[in-house]
Amino acid sequence: MAASYVPLKKSAFSVFEINLLTIVVANAGAWGILPADVTDLQALQTAFQNAWAISQVSQTATPTDRQTTNLAMAEYVTAIRAFVKQWLKYNPAITPAEMTSMGVTINSTTRHHEPVPAFPPIVSVQP
Repeated sequence: MAASYVPLKKSAFSVFEINLLTIVVANAGAWGILPADVTDLQALQTAFQNAWAISQVSQTATPTDRQTTNLAMAEYVTAIRAFVKQWLKYNPAITPAEMTSMGVTINSTTRHHEPVPAFPPIVSVQP
């Protein structure tokens, strides 16, 4: 299975999500994305960024702060995946270069078939 396009490390995720939303907001109209869906994603972005800002200060961050960040990130990642699937992955208005710049995996359009085996499999049955 291919690696996820969403980074797992919070610092890398923060960079990824800011880049993704910046590009989406700039192009939402041209790509035919509903403004309400962008607004919903921005609300989750704000919740994650606020929680992440508190969690980054290790001297004052509590376990509850870290848990809040983890929950905000989990909810945001779920929303990003759904948004990408609905609006970006199969949108003909988005070029492969734009997908790459957003950090989203581009699906292969070429089918890859395994060749037919030259020899039958060897099977043995043990009593």
